[in-house]
Amino acid sequence: MAPLQSRLQHKLGRTLNLRAVDDSAAAQPALHFWGGLRLQSSWLEISAPVWSKAPYLLAAQDVDVRLRYGDVWRAWQGQQLVVQALSAGQLTAYLERTADGRASWQLAAGSAAPEPPRVQSMDVRSGTLHVTDAPLALSLDADLTLSSAVPTLSATQAPQSRVLRGSARGHYRKGVPPSAV
Repeated sequence: MAPLQSRLQHKLGRTLNLRAVDDSAAAQPALHFWGGLRLQSSWLEISAPVWSKAPYLLAAQDVDVRLRYGDVWRAWQGQQLVVQALSAGQLTAYLERTADGRASWQLAAGSAAPEPPRVQSMDVRSGTLHVTDAPLALSLDADLTLSSAVPTLSATQAPQSRVLRGSARGHYRKGVPPSAV
């Protein structure tokens, strides 16, 4: 796993930390290539950009991520990353966009910031989202749980419905005059 982690860090320009929470062999990170990419890890952390004051971009515990090869290729070319399925016991993300357009989810240096990643199927038992978006004059902190009514990560079975529970606090366009909207 170390060579892949090193290569991804070089390409993304960010520190990527995959590790087991404990020393058991079953908890070690695993990457599968059959039918797309599937990453399973007890811990996943992607660092924030150097200009950010956030502790990281994303941290997740007990994570299982599935990506289609075509989606990975398009993201490698600078398009929006589409995640087929994401499951995590706990997930925290700090999404930031500055007034000059720099975005924390912009992973490849020198490229234009694509839209934030889009997740098609998500099951997160406990999540925290921090969003600071200067162009939108948005500041949001949210605690969320999102789960499928019928939990599945199968590519052929889409969840029929999802349950979202959460609380949020923040502001949108605070102090922005109506003529600037």
